Amino acid sequence: FIDKNNTVTSCQKYFEGYVINGVYEDNSHNFWFATRGEGLLMSPSLNIRLFDKLSGLSDNNVTTAVIKTDGTIICGTQNGNIHTINKDYKVIATTNLQSVSVKKIINDKTDNTWVACERNIFLLDKTITKKTPNENCPYKTIAVANDGAILAGGIGRVFKINNKSADVLFNLYKTIRFYSVCENKKGQLFLGTEKGLYLFTGDNPKPFHAERKPLAGWIDDIAQTKDGRMLVTTRYSGLAVINNNTIQFINTTNGLQSNNCISVFADTMTNRVYLATNLGLSVIYLNSKSFVIKNYSASNGLFCGTIYSVYESKGEILLSTDKGLLVFTENDLKPANEVAKIYLSSIEINNKATPLKQNYLLLPTENNLKITYRGIAFNKPKSLEYRYKLLPQDTTWSSTSSNIIIYSALPAGKYKFTVQVRADSKTWTNEEATFDFEIIKPFWLAWWFILSEVIIVLFILRFINYKRNIRKRKIGDK
Repeated sequence: FIDKNNTVTSCQKYFEGYVINGVYEDNSHNFWFATRGEGLLMSPSLNIRLFDKLSGLSDNNVTTAVIKTDGTIICGTQNGNIHTINKDYKVIATTNLQSVSVKKIINDKTDNTWVACERNIFLLDKTITKKTPNENCPYKTIAVANDGAILAGGIGRVFKINNKSADVLFNLYKTIRFYSVCENKKGQLFLGTEKGLYLFTGDNPKPFHAERKPLAGWIDDIAQTKDGRMLVTTRYSGLAVINNNTIQFINTTNGLQSNNCISVFADTMTNRVYLATNLGLSVIYLNSKSFVIKNYSASNGLFCGTIYSVYESKGEILLSTDKGLLVFTENDLKPANEVAKIYLSSIEINNKATPLKQNYLLLPTENNLKITYRGIAFNKPKSLEYRYKLLPQDTTWSSTSSNIIIYSALPAGKYKFTVQVRADSKTWTNEEATFDFEIIKPFWLAWWFILSEVIIVLFILRFINYKRNIRKRKIGDK
């Protein structure tokens, strides 16, 4: 992206691996890309801010980010730095925490910012204070407890950090890594590990419904909804919604774009749930008995690469990715509800191309047609299906995956050809391409020719009859 001073402000790879032959911006500020061998692609008009190395970050791999009450954004990178972005979207500070990677950043109940790194935990207040309870414990996650303290998960242990102390809640003395921790309203700790979901109620943590295979696999993130339901990401079965002992899975069978879930954030002010998957972002409107899913991915212009985490505050969404930090609102995106388009691309009559028109008047010998049409669907262009019919010859639709139809030796008459398209096996819509044509009858079958023939025959018969009557009269006179 280049500003009015011809200065590169940010850079993002679109359609990596494609050969782009041309770029066009339409009146709605959508960008169209002509490719070699992959057809026509479109990037919808979006208002997404990207922060990467060109914007002032030390690394494009942004692993975590939060927004403070004053609008300041704090983000962490894989090379161990934290960056401050002011409300004018300028990178104003970078701090090296001398760590391998920043794992998670959170705000506590007093708007102080806490950072979990591979070897340390930091409190970012007016100064940066190390809060490490144990130097030899790698930290994977932190969360805010019900009483405002900080919960920190490491290898086999979970700590509770207060202003004056850091207490070990339990120590399993096992190589189980706690990648997520969340305390519910009852004071129970839900713990995500590479070996499944655990529950801690005051004794040693125990596996939570290990008989449910998805909850026995790798758990990356846990969150809690406004009404107290627990949200648990799984790598192969979608999002688990736990309400007491009731477990429901939201996955691809319900409309989720992927079952490989990475990060989840629940807006405690609304019923929205923000879910990061390996294919993009899903926003779930989670009610007490139902839910609605909106999926956002490259089809909507969200070229985010690998997502590490998602965060939301007052409608502003932070997506931490290997391409940088994406900042946007849901209104900046366009849901993947695109209706596939269809158009006629060529018509050949007796193997000769003819200009496209809505109506054709054809000679009796022009009765061999080859019709080519094209469907356009930016979401899933390789999932197109077609159906067609030729009235009045066809009474029902014929389905095909081909974009060419051939009619041979059509009899004379009036015809109407119609073709429709759909993508991803969705419901057929009213989008269609159509044209009319008439093959005229040979002149010897035309009414005027037949009538003239009848008149001529009648005249000949009358003439013959007249001559016969004359002969009869001459014979009678003799």
